[in-house]
Amino acid sequence: MGEILSQSEIDALLSALSAGEIELEEHSSAEKQKVKNTILNVPINFQRNI
Repeated sequence: MGEILSQSEIDALLSALSAGEIELEEHSSAEKQKVKNTILNVPINFQRNI
């Protein structure tokens, strides 16, 4: 697992992305499918407030 970023590091990354200083990497469709399946396999419980 990677290191945890501080708020100032996150802000610097977001600023660099907005300014176009950092290029985003494209992920393969297999990686996207893995994430999609993981999210869909999590049960969601809805409770109704009375």
